[in-house]
Formats: sequence, C-alpha cells, structure tokens
Amino acid sequence: MGVKRDRESAGLAEGPSSETITEDEAALYDRQIRLWGMDCQKRLREAKLLVIGLNGLGVDYVKNLALSGVKSITLMDETPVSETDSSSQFFAVGHDGEGRASASLELIRNLNPNVEVTVDPSPIESLPASFFAGFTAVFATAQPVKELVRISKACHEHNVKFCCGQTWGFYGYGFFDFQSYKYSRVYKDAKGEQKTDLDLSCQYNPLEESLNVAAGKGIQKRICHVYPLFNIVNAFEEQHGRLPSPSSREEDLVHLKSLRATVLQDMGLEDAKKKECTSVFGELSPVCSVLGGIMANEMIKGISGQGIPIHNFVLFDGEESWAVTAHIRKKE
Repeated sequence: MGVKRDRESAGLAEGPSSETITEDEAALYDRQIRLWGMDCQKRLREAKLLVIGLNGLGVDYVKNLALSGVKSITLMDETPVSETDSSSQFFAVGHDGEGRASASLELIRNLNPNVEVTVDPSPIESLPASFFAGFTAVFATAQPVKELVRISKACHEHNVKFCCGQTWGFYGYGFFDFQSYKYSRVYKDAKGEQKTDLDLSCQYNPLEESLNVAAGKGIQKRICHVYPLFNIVNAFEEQHGRLPSPSSREEDLVHLKSLRATVLQDMGLEDAKKKECTSVFGELSPVCSVLGGIMANEMIKGISGQGIPIHNFVLFDGEESWAVTAHIRKKE
C-alpha cells in the first residue's frame, strides 16, 4: 500500500486522535499522502471549514475539500433550490424549494464519512465578526460584494484563511487571503544542486483593497479582461440585487453596456481593448468545475503550508479555456 507500518514514525494510531492519523485513514488517503506527506494530511485533518454559498461553484469547491479529509465542514445557504440550479448544482437535484445547503447535505456527507458535515441555517448577514474566528478557513460565493468585504475583513482580523469566488457564464474569479503565509521552497541552483529556502513568507490583503483598482494604481492597462468584468458584474449586482440572468438577457445587456463604460473609465481602461459583457449569464457546470478545483487546491495549500498558493487572484476565461493569476491591490 505504500504507507509506513511503523505507527510511531509514520504518525499513525489505532483509533481516532487529535494528533495522529489512523491506519484506516492512511489507507483511504494513501495517494494524497504520497503527494503531500503525512504532516500535510494531519493539518487537513484538523481543519474546520465554513462554506457559504452552495451554488455550482460552492458544491465543486466543497466536494474537493471533503474528499481531501478535513475535520469538519459547515454549510450555509438557505437559498431555495430552483430550475436555474439544474445547470451546475449537481448535489440538489430533485430538491426544488428546499434550501441549497440542506438539499446538498446527504450527498456531501456520502463523499467522505470521516468528515463531519453540518448545516447552519443562520442568516449570514446576522453573523458577528467573532463567528468566523471559530474556523480554520472560510469560503464564500453567491453573496453581495458588501457582504464578501465584511466577511473578508472579519477573517483577516481573526487570522482565518479566506477565499471567495463567483462564475458568470463563461467567466469567473477566485480571490485568496491567507494573511501572512509562511512556506519553504525547493529548487535547483545554476550548478544543478538542490537547495531549500526556508522561512519564506507572502503577505495577503483583505478583499476591499483589491476592488475597483485603477490602471497605474495597482494594475496595468494590459490587465486580464476578466478583472474589469469582475468589477462590472459587481456594479450590476449592487444596482439590481442579483447577477445578470439568462431570463432577462436583452434587458441586462443594456445595463451592462452602460456600466461597462463607467467602470472602464473609472479604472482608466476606457482606451484599452476589453471584451464586451455578452457571455456573463448563468452558471455553467464546466466553468464551476475548473474554478472550484483550482480554488480547493489553493485552500489545501493554504491550510497545509505545502506549496505556494495563488497571490491573490485567479481569473478564468472559459471561452478561451485558460486561467491566469494576478496580484491586485490598491497602491497608496
């Protein structure tokens, strides 16, 4: 099987423990332990996650984290399951009218019986900042920008790892704040000899400092076109209380076109060639799957301290089938 059988040296135990991994768990997670090591798996095993938003992106994210073997996952999303969820929310099929978190609970639990999965029905906007301090990491999607900013700030202040994201049609983004992230780096020098840099660190910032950043003040004019789309869609949601919808496509396109001109001007990108907003409607399962997988992988890095996570945006274009990373933060 490949896992050491010397329990003491391998960090194994006969039964569940807060500090050790059982032989059954070592067998279950054998392939990923080979990839990132026993210490990494121990850190994941102690992680308590909060997942806010069980849309298509949310369920793809939580699927990957449940399979990785975290300690617990708390789900929050009382949005009733509707027809629009059928394009991407594969855990809530046949549960129309039920809250998305409750509708998804059984299938998420079935992914990995070792992970404790629960639903918290509390209204998200009613939660105090101290609530988030009880978790190792928080993921949020399908929330108004103001709420994402509030949650991000609370997590940053309480040293809780945070990521948020959203997809709109063929496009999507992921944002990460791992506060002061420490890691090591293994590389080969000019002579081909392996070297290790220890005690490296990367400083992250809350979401608010990365919104509506203008050219010359944190971004360049050639910034990936998905970042302006991110700000345009945010502006649309702030005005209309929802994302652009396929059911009102023609009407929404008129508003998006007007907002696009205003946002690009405010960002100093009015002369730059940026895409129109014609493909930002609805949720597409393949886009959610790709972006959800990327975001879950980065959170595994953040929790385990294994590898260098994205700092601080991933921007995805499904029409062209690529993703880029970018460090975006307002300059003083």
